[in-house]
Amino acid sequence: MRKTIIVISLLLSVSLLFSKEISVKKSLFKSLIIPGWGELSVGNKSGYGFIATEVALWSIKIYFSNERDLVRTQSEEHASKFAHLNDGDYTEDFYHNMTKFNSSGFEAGGYNENIMMQAQNISDEEARQRFLEKNLYGEEQYWNWDDDTRQGQFRKLRNNITDYSELTKAMTGTIIANHILSAINAARISYRTKKLDMKMSFNTKMKPYFMFSCGL
Repeated sequence: MRKTIIVISLLLSVSLLFSKEISVKKSLFKSLIIPGWGELSVGNKSGYGFIATEVALWSIKIYFSNERDLVRTQSEEHASKFAHLNDGDYTEDFYHNMTKFNSSGFEAGGYNENIMMQAQNISDEEARQRFLEKNLYGEEQYWNWDDDTRQGQFRKLRNNITDYSELTKAMTGTIIANHILSAINAARISYRTKKLDMKMSFNTKMKPYFMFSCGL
């Protein structure tokens, strides 16, 4: 008798567990925040796959981001050593100009020489002066590459920075997609689980058995 009471108590507990109301919205938002959380909260093991994917994606993103920062530092050190650029906070456009022009000067192949040539096409004197003031580099922005090989190496480093930046952005998009897919999956699973109905009965020998039905 005691054994029968224990069994019935356990079965009633399981029945209550299945009959507990499942919120589709809660499952959706859980997985939207942490992929896999919504699935696991309703007992679906597919959540582990989304969690593993999330960890892998973040690891790859951090790797690309660290590589980008490392190459950026290498490019700045390269410019300082082989183009004699002073330490400073320079823009991406400035570094891009360093990949195109031999120096910042007014000599042939220099950046400022190119700006002066462009200014000749501006007929209005005031407009020409504003253009020169805006675009000419001063002595504090001086650079002069030792040779074309060193400049080519710098150009490759800057291209690598762009590549790693694009890969980092791509991983961010993939992470967002993983959140969305997990949220949709959690909502779908929660909806199906919510529709699952379980009934407990006893046969002629007083042995309990379950009957499952799906409302879908």
